[in-house]
Amino acid sequence: MDDNDDDELDGLWIALDILLCTASILSLCAISIDRYLAITRPLAYSRRRRSKRLALSMISCVWVAAAIITSPPILGCKVTCSRILPTPGFGQHPHVPIDFHD
Repeated sequence: MDDNDDDELDGLWIALDILLCTASILSLCAISIDRYLAITRPLAYSRRRRSKRLALSMISCVWVAAAIITSPPILGCKVTCSRILPTPGFGQHPHVPIDFHD
């Protein structure tokens, strides 16, 4: 394997990491919303809870949102972050660019 293959595998690994972590977080949010509705509106919730269509739509929304959040790195959008490093002197805070893709 050459360096180009390694870069592709790294990109795939990062994209899958973002996708699966985002889906996990959004799933926890969906479960929290579901539990909140079960507690605050028990009568209305018990009628809607039996709907498999609602469950499938919530799961689909979680995965679609995770895919949308993951798509910029997959499509090649590179982000350069910057952080502020304090330097000696009054009011001097230069921005130092940090490129995570090198």
